[in-house]
Amino acid sequence: GCGAEEPSGHQHSWTEAYDKTYHWWFCPDDNTIKDKSEHILDVEGECLVCTAFSGETEGVLYEEAGDHAKVVGCNQAYGKVRILPTYNGLPVTEIGESAFSEKYISGVVIPNTVVSIGKWAFLECESLKYLILPESITTIEESAFEDCEALTKVEIHDSVISLGESVFQSCEYLTEVTLSKNVKRIPTYAFRWCSNLPSVEIPEGVTAIGKGAFHACYELGDIKLPNTLTTIEEEAFSMCCRKLVSLDVPNSVETIERNAFYHAYYLMYVDMSLGIKNLDINAFRDCKKLQYNEYKNVKYLGNGNNPYAVLVGVSDQTLDSYTIHADTKVIVNYSMASLHAATRIEIPDGVTTIGDRAFSYCSSLTSVVIGDSVTTIGSSAFSYCSSL
Repeated sequence: GCGAEEPSGHQHSWTEAYDKTYHWWFCPDDNTIKDKSEHILDVEGECLVCTAFSGETEGVLYEEAGDHAKVVGCNQAYGKVRILPTYNGLPVTEIGESAFSEKYISGVVIPNTVVSIGKWAFLECESLKYLILPESITTIEESAFEDCEALTKVEIHDSVISLGESVFQSCEYLTEVTLSKNVKRIPTYAFRWCSNLPSVEIPEGVTAIGKGAFHACYELGDIKLPNTLTTIEEEAFSMCCRKLVSLDVPNSVETIERNAFYHAYYLMYVDMSLGIKNLDINAFRDCKKLQYNEYKNVKYLGNGNNPYAVLVGVSDQTLDSYTIHADTKVIVNYSMASLHAATRIEIPDGVTTIGDRAFSYCSSLTSVVIGDSVTTIGSSAFSYCSSL
């Protein structure tokens, strides 16, 4: 952008933007728009002012499929392409599997007749930079835009109800994503290796974030999780290691799986869900700056209302007894395992959940008192407690 300083003192950073009719300059810091005007198209349909394209192209291959048609391939290896809305009088509703994969096209115009984009449709289109998805699309399948390295902005309209695995994986320069409010699960590896993505806001309605969905999004520093979210799967945000400092986990979250935030190196503050039932002991593995709340040699995660809600470990493994805070609700998987010197544990009223193998291998343990509020004792919670 031009970086010109306005009279107000604000330093604008201008970004080029366009749709099918207009182009303009946009400042994402304060949503300022300037110089909006209609495209001036050359004979091939490319705007003479910006990079937008709305012309027709040869080389796109179609096929009839019953009452509709679909795109099945492309003979054009470079430049911008436009998909036609009809073929032989039939509406073009699908972009088929691998239709444009490994082509060096730089832009694509998709008509509002298209409802689905198939597997690998634009896989490894490394030059694809200009993409406008119409509001007619409901399904984007597996790896549809994987390895589209030049892609910087994606708006997934609310019409989309299904995203496939690895759909935008390795879109290295993707910096702006708008997600559909009607997608219930962010799929496995959806944005893995989108290493320049700075922030993500997960819409209300999403209940699960899939395995590795944002793995190695190194610049991801602002994560907003919705109050509908219940599950954060394995490695979902692992290796978000440069910018992520604090995290607010809403009370709707019940499960955070293994390595979900592995090596979030600068993560210091976690406001933990009070509804958590299954927090894997390695969910925050190698988060070396993470600050725990401590009480009598026991470590907890919680929030402002209850800093001792979730017992996650101990500070000293050599003691013969431990006192669990009265406000504790959940004792997570493996959190008090292998305390070989401990002889007695009293679990206070208030605790509702004891996780898998929570006290396993406490070989000297002879007495356990379990409070009346416990409703769940996980698998092998007291396995190999040979003196019990």
